[in-house]
This record gives sequence, structure tokens and C-alpha cells, in this order.
Amino acid sequence: MFHYLFLFMLMTVPQPPSLKRWLAENQWKHRIILLYAPSASSPELTSQRDILAADPSGLTERDLLVREVTADQLSDEDRAFLQQNLNTTGNTFRVLLIGKDGGVKVRKTSPIALKQLFGTIDGMYMRQQEMKNRGR
Repeated sequence: MFHYLFLFMLMTVPQPPSLKRWLAENQWKHRIILLYAPSASSPELTSQRDILAADPSGLTERDLLVREVTADQLSDEDRAFLQQNLNTTGNTFRVLLIGKDGGVKVRKTSPIALKQLFGTIDGMYMRQQEMKNRGR
């Protein structure tokens, strides 16, 4: 009985939207940190998770969303989108900072430190305007 219940639960868990659709839904609302790794247990991915977890309020303040995609779990649609639109392929770890306008602002093959990430974002024109409007 447990096995059937578990299978039913797996079948009813909603799948996340395609990467293309998800990015389009968040454009002009959020900045995106896209983490691409060969697998969920990739050491670079684990390290980047730990770095980002150190300052969740800093992520929120900068309207950042994080999405992980792993090469071993990609749909054909997402794999094609990554290759054609984000120039991301293979089994190399990548961190992409995608601005609210949908453009790739930073592309790294190693985990990015919060100081560098936040410094890059805080130097962007749109972020400068946000801080000014928030009285900072």
C-alpha cells in the first residue's frame, strides 16, 4: 500500500514550468540566479547553495530568485533552451545572473561570492533606482 501511495504522490507533484516559461514569467519582476550543474550532488552546486543560504535577506532585498537545473534531470525542451539562449551546455558548473530585463549579467564556472554578486547587482542602474526609491 505504501508503494502505491508514494507513486501517487510522485505523479501528483506538479512539475516546475519549463525554464523558458519560468524566466518569462519572472522577467521585469525578479533577478535570477540560475545554477546549472551536472547533478544535484555536484560539489560546486553544494558550495553555491551554502553561499546563498548565508544571506537570504540580501537575496530578497535584491529581488533575487534562485533556480537550479541539473544536466541529469533536464527535459529536452530545457536542454535546448539552455544551449540556444543561454549558451550553457555540457557537464560544467555554471552560475548565471540574469537581470530583470532577461539579459545575462554574469556568467561564472565556479561559485560566486555574495560580495561579488551583491556588488554587481548594486552597481546596476535599475538597482540604483530601486535603492533611491526605497530611500537608501
